[in-house]
Amino acid sequence: MVVQRKPAIKKVGGKVFALDYGRLMGDPDSALKAAQAALKTCRDAGFNVAVAVAVADRSGVTQVMLRHRFAGAHTPQAAMGKAWTAASFRSNTTDLIALTQSGTPSAGIRQLPGVVVLGGGMPIESKGSLVGSIGISGARPVPTTIAAPRPGSMPSA
Repeated sequence: MVVQRKPAIKKVGGKVFALDYGRLMGDPDSALKAAQAALKTCRDAGFNVAVAVAVADRSGVTQVMLRHRFAGAHTPQAAMGKAWTAASFRSNTTDLIALTQSGTPSAGIRQLPGVVVLGGGMPIESKGSLVGSIGISGARPVPTTIAAPRPGSMPSA
């Protein structure tokens, strides 16, 4: 017998979160703020601004995807894949490049469905816990860090 539960609703610091199976998920506004902060960081750092930015929740599900109108057609899917990979492996995707090189024990990771081992995917942590991830595609050079969104813009675990 399968028991279906409705997610409990929890209010934290004036923001509403769905607490489902013990996972704290942020609202779309928080994900949008994080995506906008990533775009601003790229612009301020002089990166190519024709990028796509995806923000995923802690389980890797895309919450927001923003694409500059001149970004390549491949950039939305690549950004979402980088965000998923960063959340799934709880690691910066740039770090996974060396760890998954051909001939290493972890080389097979690159063959898993949905994994994108390219620089530009970063986990978002709060108080030492993963709360989401960001994937950026189209930026040159590839960013390895993104300025953290303002306190309270992403949920704490």
